[in-house]
Amino acid sequence: MIDKDRILKKALNHYGHSNQLIKAMEELGELNQALAKQLVAESATEMLKARRPIVEELSDCEIMFDQIKMIFDIKPIEIEKQKEYKLARLNARIDDDSD
Repeated sequence: MIDKDRILKKALNHYGHSNQLIKAMEELGELNQALAKQLVAESATEMLKARRPIVEELSDCEIMFDQIKMIFDIKPIEIEKQKEYKLARLNARIDDDSD
């Protein structure tokens, strides 16, 4: 089994925090491009073909997100609390739009 945390720390030590933050921005840009290709796909075949890069870029982004959490010492509970707050806010907006 892969020791994810060890590898992520190794990457941070090897490449440095600043370089990994830049890499995270690059990966987010690549995800953006993959999503754009999905939106302009004109056939089911093109949509299916565009799906794989989305999975790949999401994976890259999640790896970079984990490194960002390490760099800034962000605990999982902090993320969960923010997600709960934002999901509740989203839910309220949707409910307000339904009225």
